[in-house]
Amino acid sequence: MEQGPKTALVLQGGGARGAYHVGVLRALAEITGARRSPFQIVCGSSVGAINAASIGVAANDFQRGTKHLSSLWRGLRCDAIYNTDALSLLLSTGRLAS
Repeated sequence: MEQGPKTALVLQGGGARGAYHVGVLRALAEITGARRSPFQIVCGSSVGAINAASIGVAANDFQRGTKHLSSLWRGLRCDAIYNTDALSLLLSTGRLAS
């Protein structure tokens, strides 16, 4: 049984790149209007793997998947990732200055 070519989505890691991934994916969803994901293979590294997992889970509803991913990223705040209280910031700054 011969299968045709497959389209892959490979997302790299690197913190803020995850937000860029989402912008591109949302644009693809809007431009194509595709109900199903246009990607048969989805993978990534670090933050790319997190985004790829979300897109892979929603392969049957690409529109909903990209909206969910966008919502997730819009809901992130610094204090959900690292400590932003005054003491923690002061100690971090002190370590950098040493």
